[in-house]
Amino acid sequence: MTNCFFDNVSYAYQDPTAPTLRHFTYDFSSSKTAILGANGSGKSTLLHLIDTLFEANEGTITIHHQQVHQRSAKAIRKHIGFVFDHPENQLFAPTVFEDIAFGPKNQGMSKQAVTKTVYEAASFMRITDLLDHSPYHLSLGQKKKTAMAGVIAMKPDMLLFDEPFSGLDPASLQTMIDTLNQLEQRGHQIILTTHDVDIAYQWADDFLLLKEGTLLAHGGTEVLENESMVQEANLKLPMLYRLFQHTAERPKTVEEARSYMFSEEGGPCV
Repeated sequence: MTNCFFDNVSYAYQDPTAPTLRHFTYDFSSSKTAILGANGSGKSTLLHLIDTLFEANEGTITIHHQQVHQRSAKAIRKHIGFVFDHPENQLFAPTVFEDIAFGPKNQGMSKQAVTKTVYEAASFMRITDLLDHSPYHLSLGQKKKTAMAGVIAMKPDMLLFDEPFSGLDPASLQTMIDTLNQLEQRGHQIILTTHDVDIAYQWADDFLLLKEGTLLAHGGTEVLENESMVQEANLKLPMLYRLFQHTAERPKTVEEARSYMFSEEGGPCV
């Protein structure tokens, strides 16, 4: 797992008096982390800092045992893969194959190794039938899969996802959740941003709540079960927690909730 530690980090865009991230300190040590907050809370900025796309105005960031600065950024970025909110921002080649192949080629792989890597990544994302297609003519779900395949092909240790669930239909949404779980099982450390409390509650092990660039709270599921804290972050309590908060059960998925709702005889247990 890639070590990633923020120590009193602040970052501002054009106006240094209005920082987007304020005195942020955190050790990203979980393999499944969800960063939550309303629009403008600093979620995407945080990912950009992890990916070394931005450089902190104050404080220090240490990734893979190296302090982030201009000289170390390129080496650090080899360990990190970033999937943007809008996949169009990272799809540019004439075909899906060439898009996925771009990263491995730039890593200096041989032609044979590139081809093998592309097919492995496409197979994992179940898009081998799209390799000859233009990425511009794909559905949103297919574009996201292509962007993910391109990142996976570079074999990073850490994967960053900015709002990976936005715009997906229910079937594609479940596929995304399953894929993230499979990536974590393959040894990738995953950090994602989302404003969808229900999905985060189901998927992540570690949670960060942001508001106006400030870290309000962090920890396990108890963070999203704290009504006053969640409301302060301009979010809502997870639906499953609201349904079961007066019981001893804490289902994280609809399937778990169903098993708690009905006994073997078919009667309600709550």
